[in-house]
Amino acid sequence: MKVITKACELNNRINDTIVISGIYSNCMEYSSFNLIDQDNCYEEFDMELNLNHIEFSSELDKRFNEMQGCGVSMKMILKGILRKEKNVEYGHLGSNNSELKVLEFVDYGKVKHQKLKLE
Repeated sequence: MKVITKACELNNRINDTIVISGIYSNCMEYSSFNLIDQDNCYEEFDMELNLNHIEFSSELDKRFNEMQGCGVSMKMILKGILRKEKNVEYGHLGSNNSELKVLEFVDYGKVKHQKLKLE
């Protein structure tokens, strides 16, 4: 299965099982998964990860536990079912506009921490 890296490739893949490469980021109770390559459709797919149907390995559990606070991210390649419906909000307080029902963690990187700039 081809790994999708650009959001415009997702427009015709709603409700399909796909393999996708992106970055999962977290700030407190808000989280999102976005594709690696930014294109004209990038903002249309700010995904909530639905992790209710997947079992975490001990290593993956450790990495997610490490993602506490803000400015935290991790690259991932995921297999899942893409959902995006009009007038449906996903994630905490509807902060995401689409959802990926994760079926498999194909690959994942190390957790990265960014320093936040105060203005």
